[in-house]
Amino acid sequence: NAHTTASDALWAGCPVLTILGSTFAGRVAASLVTAAGLPELVVPTVADYVKRAISLAGDGAARSRLAQHLAGPGRDSALFDTVRTTRSLERAYTTMAEQHRRGVRESFRV
Repeated sequence: NAHTTASDALWAGCPVLTILGSTFAGRVAASLVTAAGLPELVVPTVADYVKRAISLAGDGAARSRLAQHLAGPGRDSALFDTVRTTRSLERAYTTMAEQHRRGVRESFRV
Protein backbone atom coordinates (compact mmCIF):
# COMPACT_ATOMS: atom_id res chain seq x y z
CA ASN A 1 0.00 0.00 0.00
CA ALA A 2 3.00 2.25 -0.42
CA HIS A 3 1.54 5.20 -2.27
CA THR A 4 3.66 8.08 -0.99
CA THR A 5 6.34 6.01 0.75
CA ALA A 6 7.25 4.00 -2.35
CA SER A 7 7.18 7.08 -4.55
CA ASP A 8 9.40 9.02 -2.14
CA ALA A 9 11.82 6.10 -1.83
CA LEU A 10 12.14 5.77 -5.61
CA TRP A 11 12.60 9.54 -6.02
CA ALA A 12 15.38 9.30 -3.40
CA GLY A 13 17.05 6.51 -5.39
CA CYS A 14 16.08 3.69 -3.04
CA PRO A 15 14.79 0.56 -4.79
CA VAL A 16 11.48 -0.84 -3.50
CA LEU A 17 10.64 -4.54 -3.36
CA THR A 18 6.92 -5.19 -3.40
CA ILE A 19 4.26 -7.85 -3.67
CA LEU A 20 1.64 -7.45 -6.38
CA GLY A 21 -1.65 -7.10 -4.54
CA SER A 22 -5.19 -7.72 -5.69
CA THR A 23 -6.58 -4.28 -4.80
CA PHE A 24 -5.85 -0.82 -6.17
CA ALA A 25 -3.87 0.08 -3.05
CA GLY A 26 -2.01 -3.20 -3.24
CA ARG A 27 -0.95 -2.53 -6.81
CA VAL A 28 0.33 1.03 -6.39
CA ALA A 29 3.89 0.17 -5.41
CA ALA A 30 4.05 -2.41 -8.22
CA SER A 31 2.96 0.25 -10.70
CA LEU A 32 5.52 2.73 -9.39
CA VAL A 33 8.38 0.23 -9.45
CA THR A 34 7.44 -0.91 -12.95
CA ALA A 35 7.17 2.68 -14.18
CA ALA A 36 10.68 3.28 -12.85
CA GLY A 37 11.90 0.40 -15.00
CA LEU A 38 12.41 -2.21 -12.28
CA PRO A 39 9.64 -4.77 -12.79
CA GLU A 40 11.92 -7.48 -11.35
CA LEU A 41 11.21 -5.95 -7.92
CA VAL A 42 7.52 -6.92 -8.14
CA VAL A 43 6.89 -10.43 -6.85
CA PRO A 44 3.61 -12.41 -6.79
CA THR A 45 3.67 -14.03 -3.33
CA VAL A 46 4.93 -13.57 0.20
CA ALA A 47 7.26 -16.55 -0.27
CA ASP A 48 8.74 -14.92 -3.38
CA TYR A 49 9.09 -11.64 -1.48
CA VAL A 50 11.04 -13.31 1.33
CA LYS A 51 13.23 -15.21 -1.14
CA ARG A 52 13.98 -12.05 -3.18
CA ALA A 53 14.61 -9.93 -0.05
CA ILE A 54 17.10 -12.48 1.29
CA SER A 55 18.77 -12.69 -2.11
CA LEU A 56 19.10 -8.90 -2.35
CA ALA A 57 20.34 -8.64 1.25
CA GLY A 58 23.28 -10.85 0.34
CA ASP A 59 24.04 -9.33 -3.05
CA GLY A 60 25.60 -5.89 -2.80
CA ALA A 61 26.26 -5.78 -6.53
CA ALA A 62 22.57 -6.32 -7.32
CA ARG A 63 21.53 -3.61 -4.84
CA SER A 64 24.08 -1.26 -6.36
CA ARG A 65 22.81 -2.00 -9.88
CA LEU A 66 19.25 -1.21 -8.81
CA ALA A 67 20.30 2.07 -7.19
CA GLN A 68 22.39 2.99 -10.25
CA HIS A 69 19.39 2.33 -12.46
CA LEU A 70 17.30 4.76 -10.41
CA ALA A 71 20.07 7.37 -10.58
CA GLY A 72 20.65 6.87 -14.31
CA PRO A 73 18.28 5.37 -16.88
CA GLY A 74 15.44 5.11 -14.39
CA ARG A 75 15.41 8.91 -14.16
CA ASP A 76 14.30 9.00 -17.80
CA SER A 77 11.18 6.96 -17.04
CA ALA A 78 7.67 8.36 -17.02
CA LEU A 79 7.61 8.14 -13.23
CA PHE A 80 10.19 10.91 -12.94
CA ASP A 81 9.08 13.00 -15.92
CA THR A 82 6.77 15.47 -14.20
CA VAL A 83 6.51 17.75 -17.23
CA ARG A 84 5.45 14.93 -19.56
CA THR A 85 2.99 13.58 -17.00
CA THR A 86 1.49 17.04 -16.50
CA ARG A 87 1.12 17.59 -20.25
CA SER A 88 -0.52 14.18 -20.68
CA LEU A 89 -2.97 14.90 -17.88
CA GLU A 90 -3.78 18.30 -19.38
CA ARG A 91 -4.45 16.65 -22.77
CA ALA A 92 -6.74 14.11 -21.10
CA TYR A 93 -8.70 16.88 -19.37
CA THR A 94 -8.99 18.83 -22.61
CA THR A 95 -10.19 15.73 -24.46
CA MET A 96 -12.77 14.98 -21.77
CA ALA A 97 -14.03 18.58 -21.80
CA GLU A 98 -14.31 18.54 -25.62
CA GLN A 99 -16.18 15.24 -25.53
CA HIS A 100 -18.55 16.59 -22.89
CA ARG A 101 -19.27 19.70 -24.96
CA ARG A 102 -20.04 17.50 -28.00
CA GLY A 103 -22.25 15.22 -25.89
CA VAL A 104 -19.99 12.21 -26.36
CA ARG A 105 -20.38 9.61 -23.66
CA GLU A 106 -17.65 7.00 -23.50
CA SER A 107 -18.05 3.67 -21.76
CA PHE A 108 -14.92 2.23 -20.25
CA ARG A 109 -14.56 -1.28 -19.01
CA VAL A 110 -11.84 -2.27 -16.59
